Amino acid sequence: MKSTHPQIRIVCPECEGQLALWQEMAIVYSRKIDPKTGDIKPRITKSEIESTDLHGLKCTVCDWNASSNDFSEEAQEISEMINQDQFEIK
Repeated sequence: MKSTHPQIRIVCPECEGQLALWQEMAIVYSRKIDPKTGDIKPRITKSEIESTDLHGLKCTVCDWNASSNDFSEEAQEISEMINQDQFEIK
């Protein structure tokens, strides 16, 4: 999918490598405990996959990373762009 955004070069601020947009997802696996014996039952149930509030950008070349729990000005700008759907996560 081609972006309709202006032709701005979006690269890692440290090494100019390619950036990846990421979003943390959460799922809960649980097993019931038999009330009489205390044994853990073998059947595993899982919750629906849910998005957390943690998201950001990371460099695919070096260790640079900016996330929504980072309080830097740069990270806050990225978080605002993600929240305004200026980036799509597929």
